[in-house]
Amino acid sequence: MTSRLAFACSIAVLSPLFGPAGAQVIRVKTIPVAESEQFSFLPSAGTGSVAIAVADTLADPFSNPAKMSRVQRAHFFGAPTFFSVTGASSGGSTFPLGVMWHSGPVFGGFGAAFQQINRADSRFFGGPEPLSSTSPGGPNDPPGTRNRYSFGTLGYKLDSARLSIAGSASWSGLEVVEGVDQFYTGSEWIRQQGEAVDLRIGVLKEWRGKQSLEAVLVRNRFGHSHNAGLREFFWDPATRNIVSQTRVEHNAERTNTWGLHLEYERPLADSGWRIGALFTGNRIEHPRLPNYEILTGFGHDGRSSAYNFGVGVGRSHGLVTYGIDAIYEPISSRTRMSDSVENRFRFSNAKLRAGLSRTFEMAMPGTSIRLQLGAELYSVQYVLNQHDRLQNLGRVRKETWLERTQTGGMSFGFPGFEIQYQLRSKSGLGRQGLNNNPIFFGGFGPDVLGLTTAPIWGPENRSGMLESVRVTWHQITVSIPHR
Repeated sequence: MTSRLAFACSIAVLSPLFGPAGAQVIRVKTIPVAESEQFSFLPSAGTGSVAIAVADTLADPFSNPAKMSRVQRAHFFGAPTFFSVTGASSGGSTFPLGVMWHSGPVFGGFGAAFQQINRADSRFFGGPEPLSSTSPGGPNDPPGTRNRYSFGTLGYKLDSARLSIAGSASWSGLEVVEGVDQFYTGSEWIRQQGEAVDLRIGVLKEWRGKQSLEAVLVRNRFGHSHNAGLREFFWDPATRNIVSQTRVEHNAERTNTWGLHLEYERPLADSGWRIGALFTGNRIEHPRLPNYEILTGFGHDGRSSAYNFGVGVGRSHGLVTYGIDAIYEPISSRTRMSDSVENRFRFSNAKLRAGLSRTFEMAMPGTSIRLQLGAELYSVQYVLNQHDRLQNLGRVRKETWLERTQTGGMSFGFPGFEIQYQLRSKSGLGRQGLNNNPIFFGGFGPDVLGLTTAPIWGPENRSGMLESVRVTWHQITVSIPHR
């Protein structure tokens, strides 16, 4: 139970956000557990992972709805997306469709996506088998393996002031969040249910000389509950036999986030270089985190303040575009385990991203091939101060790890449409019991549990170690401009 708990609580704080649209909501992680790419399925045409000083005509409108004003004509898109985790941990596929349009001063867009999460032992592209999710009503109830997503935005552009204002809303209907089933190892059935709502108001101000300032206000709410039937065995002295019974375990989690994002970009004289800077601030409340049996009697609420400060440079020189982003991410979190025990986390995280793209024009008019490469290093480092006021005891612990992401892609441009393939691979993270390459989580063992913990007094325990995995993501995007 202890080692399973560590994994479940770490994913409890991950609100489902649509790929690039989640950039303004900062994630808080205290365990180097690998989250899948379940919610990364919106289209992107960027240069690797670079996002500050290099424009992404497909992804930018989803992070700031006001940027959809830059779409000069209607675009239809489809982006079939597939993800998998090594060690047969999980897999899934998502099929989003959408349109972006611009008519006079009014612009907007809408889209929907349908998702299938595979059985934990299924292989990528290998005949997925649905994850068992039978409800307490009986084994014939339909499995919950499909999620639904929808998105819409509407805005207005004041050409005289070069100012765009827009609002967007996205909704996620979740029958299954990938990874939750691994908490309930050996369960007979699992029933999940949840939803997420993401609301945004975006403003984009542009000046002559290609300077721009944008602001985004975000409100994100995530709620998720899951019930599991766990088989228990015990000795019956009356019959002198081992008998079994099913125990139903109920858990739920809630996360509410307010966010503000500011970003400024401008060219550096006539050099071809652009420079940008960003600030993101989040106020995150955790009014409900899973209350597992091992934590009976402890509180499970907390709040976090998270920030991003970043700078980026980029350049387009002929058919080549490249850029670099550097982001510093300080976070402070406080959780209350009981009336007397309090945890304080202080994070000093950092991201470094680089990307390169090269376009090759083909002999046929209107055709081209573009190659993309990118990489990201994400360093997580924090200090935990735990204090028990009743016993007047305190303890300080430190932890750090490095996540590595590589991206690559190729796009083919034809008169009237474009096809793009992208591949992303993430390493430096782990899950439990998948292979033989362990990642030890410092000296915490399983006792540091996401944003809510059991007391860590006493000897260290390494039974909660994570074993290294690789998360792989594939996407094929078809974009069709309307003539």
